[in-house]
Amino acid sequence: MTNQRKILSELLPESRHFHQNATEFDLPDHTFDLIVSNEVIADFPVAAVQRNGERWEGEGAYYVEKYELADQNAPDSFMVNAGAFRFLERAWKHLNPGGTLIVSEYGAEHTYPLQCYHLNHEEYSIHFGHLAKCATKIGLECRLLPLQEFLHLNDAVPVLNGREEHLLCLNHVLKNYGRTLPYALISKADFEKQFVGVVEETGLIGYSFSPLHKQFHFGPNIKDFLVLIMNKPGEKEN
Repeated sequence: MTNQRKILSELLPESRHFHQNATEFDLPDHTFDLIVSNEVIADFPVAAVQRNGERWEGEGAYYVEKYELADQNAPDSFMVNAGAFRFLERAWKHLNPGGTLIVSEYGAEHTYPLQCYHLNHEEYSIHFGHLAKCATKIGLECRLLPLQEFLHLNDAVPVLNGREEHLLCLNHVLKNYGRTLPYALISKADFEKQFVGVVEETGLIGYSFSPLHKQFHFGPNIKDFLVLIMNKPGEKEN
């Protein structure tokens, strides 16, 4: 949060920074033409649902009924992305007519939320089919896209091979020369631009590159991420 405030302070006045629970946020007299949530909603709370005969029970049953989430293929117990639904409800209230809400995250259109760990903390994947149903019920017009398509990403671009342990080994060498690889996806072009001097000086070997679609790189698979684009009906004000 401190780093975010520092970065934002260089772009916006302090009066434009707001720190609130995203599933309950309320900014009186503030509405927006565009709201973006980039890889955030998987951190929001989930709620459990269990089948009891013809009824659904548990903390998540409220959302199943409200947004008509259950179908004949639903398992006897599952999670729903309760916090993400509440975020959409709050975003709707703060979105101008004709405005757009964009949400990107890890998940799938028909897969129920799954527990996973990323950057040493627990997350739950997003059931984008449920999220779209929620958005539609609220009144938003929805379009679901793969993140790769949304970004027009060329997955033939060569990137540095290796998982976390590979970056740890490379950084063990690079730190002696005052350089550090970021724990991120690194293209071949960026690597050569930033580290060619050290590579030549040390005669560094043992690293390689392959196209992004081979999926042998640091970080998650781009194909596991989706983007839900939601528009609030109405005309934008001039």
